[in-house]
Amino acid sequence: DGALLASAGEDETIRLHDPANGKLVKELRGHALGILCLAFSPDGEWLASGSYDKTVRLWDLKTDGKRNAVLPAHSLVVNTVAFSPKGDFLASAGKDKIIRVWHVAERKEAYALGHRHQAGNP
Repeated sequence: DGALLASAGEDETIRLHDPANGKLVKELRGHALGILCLAFSPDGEWLASGSYDKTVRLWDLKTDGKRNAVLPAHSLVVNTVAFSPKGDFLASAGKDKIIRVWHVAERKEAYALGHRHQAGNP
């Protein structure tokens, strides 16, 4: 909705800024390693983040990020996160070549797409 601008990086911190004046509004911490990707839900109520720590976090912006959920998403780093147009689903993709789709309200996996490697099958 344009009310916030989010940035993140190797320092494991998400910074929320007021885009009108550039001032820092809030810092969110919780990932154990650097953060690679961010996405706002279409209604601006959630922020999703993906990290080198193999997790996706859902930050509730109505509570200033105090309420958040950790989704143990992937076996390797999480490269990207994206919300569905209605914001009821979140997709995450990782270096493990799996795309996971999550129910946002339930904070659980709906399904996964991709090839899972098995021993002897590169």
